[in-house]
Amino acid sequence: MACVAAATILLAGLLGGTVSLLTGARSGRGSLWAGAVIALVMLAGWTIGTRVHDRKKLDLPLWRRLDQEQAATLRQYRQWSRTGRIEDDENRSEH
Repeated sequence: MACVAAATILLAGLLGGTVSLLTGARSGRGSLWAGAVIALVMLAGWTIGTRVHDRKKLDLPLWRRLDQEQAATLRQYRQWSRTGRIEDDENRSEH
């Protein structure tokens, strides 16, 4: 988790600074674009961090592809964390 956070902050700074320099932020024009790039990188990092956190909490592989049983467990956990309820896949297909 700490690696994901550190990489996100580093990447956001590097990409934001690069965009700032390329768009001429010194003259006052490119800071909006640099801010947008930083916000998008931070949002992507937040999403990756959340997914890694969920997998770690359930003791699932962090970076490998999940099999069907593991994917179903992760889906149920995410549904429970959003709604507070767990529905079986069989019950959902009948509705």
